[in-house]
Amino acid sequence: MPDHHGTLAPPTLSERLQEVTEALAATRMQEGVFEVILQPAREALDARAATVLLAGRGDCIWSASP
Repeated sequence: MPDHHGTLAPPTLSERLQEVTEALAATRMQEGVFEVILQPAREALDARAATVLLAGRGDCIWSASP
């Protein structure tokens, strides 16, 4: 959305959360979930690696992103 100077303003937190929610709803594979969550977090933190822990029905699946 353009600001009063005619430039594009960064998305609000609500807009960003909506984008993430839509992306998570659209993915069906574990790798897609990691990509939706990890990539923006790694970029924001300038990190080389990150981990997400997914807890399910009595099992735990984890993955690290290089």
